[in-house]
Amino acid sequence: MPCDNFRLPSRTREWTIVVAACALAGAILIAAAALMDYWVQLRDSPRILSGFLPKDLRGSEEDRAKILELKAEGRSIRQIAAAMKCPRATIARALARRAAAAALEGQRR
Repeated sequence: MPCDNFRLPSRTREWTIVVAACALAGAILIAAAALMDYWVQLRDSPRILSGFLPKDLRGSEEDRAKILELKAEGRSIRQIAAAMKCPRATIARALARRAAAAALEGQRR
């Protein structure tokens, strides 16, 4: 059961709020600095520099053409992903983007 009779004097209450706000602001600044350091390390990471990105972000036009060619042959997304050595979601996303682009072209005409 909470104690309803506990009250701080007016000035003490004001200073308590100020101290709590400063502590919270300090914690936020420390967390932001740590996050910025993490982003810098991630940006300079050898994984990213070595091309550790999804296939559709670094894929060439030849890759996209090969995906479309395999799909035209009747292969499933799983089979295409195995042939291209990338995740199924990447293949599905590439095909969906191609279908959306084709739909937009059809609407423009």
